[in-house]
Amino acid sequence: MVTKKHNPVVAILGRPNVGKSTLFNRIIGQRKSIVDSFSGLTRDRVYGTCLWGGKSFEIIDTGGLDFESLDNITAQVRTQVDIAIVQADCIIFMVDAQTGVLPADKEIVDKIRRTDKKYIIVVNKVDTEAKINDIYDFYQFGTDELLPISASHGLNINTLLDKITEDFSDKENAPSSDEIRIAIVGGPNVGKSSYINAILGDKRLIVDDKPGTTRDAIDSFLKYKDTSFVLVDTAGIRARTKLKTDVERYSVIRAQKAIQMSDIAILIMDITKGPTREDKKIASFVCEQGKGLIIAINKADLSKKLDIDKEIWLKQLRANLKFLNFAPVIFMSALKKEKTFTIMDMAFDVYENYTERISTAVLNKMLEDAKKRRPFSSTSSKQLKIKYITQVSICPPTFALFVNNRKLIMEDYINYLKNNLYSNFGFEGVSIRFKIKETK
Repeated sequence: MVTKKHNPVVAILGRPNVGKSTLFNRIIGQRKSIVDSFSGLTRDRVYGTCLWGGKSFEIIDTGGLDFESLDNITAQVRTQVDIAIVQADCIIFMVDAQTGVLPADKEIVDKIRRTDKKYIIVVNKVDTEAKINDIYDFYQFGTDELLPISASHGLNINTLLDKITEDFSDKENAPSSDEIRIAIVGGPNVGKSSYINAILGDKRLIVDDKPGTTRDAIDSFLKYKDTSFVLVDTAGIRARTKLKTDVERYSVIRAQKAIQMSDIAILIMDITKGPTREDKKIASFVCEQGKGLIIAINKADLSKKLDIDKEIWLKQLRANLKFLNFAPVIFMSALKKEKTFTIMDMAFDVYENYTERISTAVLNKMLEDAKKRRPFSSTSSKQLKIKYITQVSICPPTFALFVNNRKLIMEDYINYLKNNLYSNFGFEGVSIRFKIKETK
C-alpha cells in the first residue's frame, strides 16, 4: 500500500500552458518538471517537497485540464487531476493574465469550489506593474483576493508561499531520508508505468499504448514489509539518434538523473522484442553509475501464445549482455500482476548486497584461497605480488587491491577475483568495483 505522507499537500491546477510547471519548479527550487512553450507537457502528477518558514509541504504539479478533447491521454490527465484534488489540503488555481478568462477557467474554478478545500487563485504572467490591470477580469470568479505573480521571474512567490503555509503547523513530518529509491527504467512502451500501477494498486501513472507517454521522472511512495520505497517512473530511454525533439532529450536526461539518484534500477524489457540496443545502453549506464540492478522481463504472459521459450530467451540475454551476469532476472506480467511483488522482494536482497560490508580479515582469507587455486603467472621478469584486499566503500561495494606493481596484474585475474567475491559473498544484483593500488 502507498504510504500516507504527514506533510500537507498542495496541488497546482489550471488549463494547459498557464505556467504550472514553471511555478512548481520555482517553488521546489529545481527544474524537476519539464517546461516548454507548448501545451500539454505535464501529464502525470509530479511531486516535490518544499520547506518554507520552518513548514514542510508536498506540492503536486498536474497536467493541464482540457474539457473538450476526448482522446485517451487527455481523459487520463483529468483522472490524475481528480486524484491530486482528493489528496490536496490546499489548491493553487493558476490562470493566465495574457489570455484572460476562458471557458475552461470557469469550469475548473467550479470544480475546485465543489471540493470545499482551501484554494488560492494566482494570476500568472504579470511580469510588470503595467500588467497589473490584466488581473481584474478574474474577479468575476467571485473571489475577494487575486494574487498576481510571475512564475518565470519570481514575482510574489514569497507572498504565495506565505499564503500556502499560513494554516500549516511548524515542523511537519518531512519525508523519511531512509527510503530505498528504485528507478524503473527501460525503452519506450515496455510497461514501466504499468508495473508501478500494478504495485501501487491504483492508476497512479498514465498508461497508454503510445510510446513516450511518460516524460517526467515521477516519484511514487510505497510502504512494503515495513520498508519505505520511492519508485521513480522514468521516460523510455531511446538512442540519441532517435531523439526528435528537445522534450524527448530532456526526458532522457531526467531518466538518467533518476538513475543517478537511485539505489536500485529495475530494468524492464519486453519479452516480445528481445534484448534491444536501448536495453544494453540503459544497463551500461546503470552499471557505470554503480547502482543495484534487477532485470524484469515483462509481458511474460504472452510467451505461450507467441511460442517464446523463456529459457532460450534468458540464454540469449546472458550471451548478448555478458556484463549483466551479476543481475537477477525475473519474468513477469505487469498487466496480469504476475511476479510484480517478487521483484520487490528481490529489491530487499539487492539493497542488502548494495550496502554490504565485508571485514578485511574475511576478504584476505578469500584472497589467499583464490591465489592457491589459481596462482598468477607473469611474462615479465618481475613477479606480481598481491599484498592484501580491503573494502573501501559501499553503494556499490568497492574493494582496493594492493599490489607491488599495477602493470603486472591482468584484467582476467581481476575478473577472477571478482567472481570469487560473487561466489563467496553473494552480491547478486550489484556491480562490484575494484581499485588497484600499489604498495611496497
